[in-house]
Amino acid sequence: MTDENKNIIRSYNTDMLLMLFAPAAVACFYYGERAIRLMLAAVLTSFVCELFGGLLLARRANLRSMSFVFNGLCVALMLPASVQYWMVIAGTAFAVVFAKLPFGNSEKSPFVPAAAGLAFLTICWPDYVFRFPEVGSAYIGEGFVGGTSMSSMLSDGNSINDSLVSLMEIFVGEIPGPMGACCIIALAGSAVYLLIRRWKKFLTALAFLGVCAVYAAIFPRISAGAQLSVIMELCSGSLIFGALFFMTDYYTSPDGLIKGILYGAAGGLVAMLLRSFGAYEDSTVFAVLLMNAVSPLLAGVGKKIIGKQPDASEDVIYDPLAGGEPVE
Repeated sequence: MTDENKNIIRSYNTDMLLMLFAPAAVACFYYGERAIRLMLAAVLTSFVCELFGGLLLARRANLRSMSFVFNGLCVALMLPASVQYWMVIAGTAFAVVFAKLPFGNSEKSPFVPAAAGLAFLTICWPDYVFRFPEVGSAYIGEGFVGGTSMSSMLSDGNSINDSLVSLMEIFVGEIPGPMGACCIIALAGSAVYLLIRRWKKFLTALAFLGVCAVYAAIFPRISAGAQLSVIMELCSGSLIFGALFFMTDYYTSPDGLIKGILYGAAGGLVAMLLRSFGAYEDSTVFAVLLMNAVSPLLAGVGKKIIGKQPDASEDVIYDPLAGGEPVE
């Protein structure tokens, strides 16, 4: 990897980490010291796996890219604050050891590592992954006071009260769920930053959420109406977090405007289908991984739409002044 590419990756990861600041701060506000410890455990695990994995594979770990921090924080923030430390460590280790390091250049994984780690935890220990505490409850004995998430309510066909108080609780994150994915105001701030820095990636996330919203309006899982269905679907679980941080991944999401929008829209449809008919109350990470697998195919389709045939030998030129965005 050239120094120029390393700088581009570092710039991208820096943007992602700045976007994570608001969700991480909200997690610390609601869950205190425990949230901090969970995030530190994840980041430290990611660092150790990157370092020693690189040594075992006779490959120097690119720790300066800060991707190990991003992967660790994403795994921690997408889990309940009541989760045990060993689960955070296991999920982060899987993300790095099995979804990142084996693919040649450790920075260029065909799958979003954090999404793979979370999928691993979901398959192995779903009861722990979806056991959310009441917001702000104290950690006593074996865990927090249990709460009911909106994603669980949607799975059961139940709806929230559509009062202004209930809606405000949703927007400020005072609902049970992943500790870094429930405060809509914080995630909106991250979205604005993404729009300013990398508007094409923002449109990918917007297409993802737009299709989710349309699907929720047409096929509501609750009987309280289309509007409340859209609000609950978008604001529950990891949908917005996954759109902003996973669907916009530097390597797995296609470059270009049309290709990115196609990728995001298809991902939104897959996510909603899995939510409606899948085995888990929230399957966003599985939708991300499925889209990672078909990303090269969608990239080819996008080129045909804009009248350009795919060319495997084509070189990609990057513009450092545009935050490392590829020039088409």
